Amino acid sequence: MAYRVIFLRETDQDIAEAIAWYNDIGEGLAQRFRADLAALIPSLEDNPYIFQEASPGIRIGLTKRFQFRLVYEIKDRSVLVVAVMHPKRHDRRWKQRTSNRS
Repeated sequence: MAYRVIFLRETDQDIAEAIAWYNDIGEGLAQRFRADLAALIPSLEDNPYIFQEASPGIRIGLTKRFQFRLVYEIKDRSVLVVAVMHPKRHDRRWKQRTSNRS
């Protein structure tokens, strides 16, 4: 049975910001970013434990081409994506989101 991947509202905003930025810097980049992000979802659905644990209960999956991090928690049969961010962004952002949820 596959896990259900759920994106927080804040995560949707992270993705929208990245897409807007890639739209501004080059034609077709936003579509390639979306495809790179979408390619990671089946791994989360099939086996979210495959990615490294960053802190207790928090795991990080990396997209292949754009090197964005998907920060997530596993709850029962769901994968809750709490942040989608570039590695140059400070970890404070996802840490605040996970501590606010506790």
